[in-house]
Amino acid sequence: KGGTPAMQANPHAAIELPLRVVIWQDDNGDTHIDYQDASTVLEFDYGVAHNIVAPVSILTTLLNEVVGN
Repeated sequence: KGGTPAMQANPHAAIELPLRVVIWQDDNGDTHIDYQDASTVLEFDYGVAHNIVAPVSILTTLLNEVVGN
């Protein structure tokens, strides 16, 4: 539902999808979670219309809540 319309609008958007999250531990034992705001990347880097990437932006909101941002 979220990624398919973006890939149909610009097939190059498939490079960013599916969404990826990296969880890693540094030498001090601290855990980090890294991810990109895919909706912003799809809209501004790939020119996909805001209304098409809106469903993807919900995932960024969820990731921010998980990480505590």
